[in-house]
Amino acid sequence: MNPAVILVIAVIAVVLVFGIRKTLKTVKGGCCGGGGGDLEPLKKELEGEVVSEKVLKIDGMHCRNCQYRVQRALERIDGVASEVNFKKNQAIVKMDREVPDVRLESAVKNQGYSVSGIETVPVA
Repeated sequence: MNPAVILVIAVIAVVLVFGIRKTLKTVKGGCCGGGGGDLEPLKKELEGEVVSEKVLKIDGMHCRNCQYRVQRALERIDGVASEVNFKKNQAIVKMDREVPDVRLESAVKNQGYSVSGIETVPVA
């Protein structure tokens, strides 16, 4: 077989392997697919005094788009403001009223991510 043909086949094989890996990661829920949208955090301000603060450990975020999806989902909950960091796999959630953990976890799960822990932080 011609060496040039072998080289072309090898390059195509490498490209296919990387493409298939990325596709499988996206299909399995490894990532939201990245870009393609104009997602921005809501940057919500609480109406009242912070009465509760929690740290959620979140699995499955891989990019800023993932981060914004989780933050927007949490901030759609009345009385909740959040700071999400995909690199730390966490969300810091501040609340001006009591919100059940199950409600916070549900908002995250509905976006395709999972919560591996919720820690209550003392409010100063």
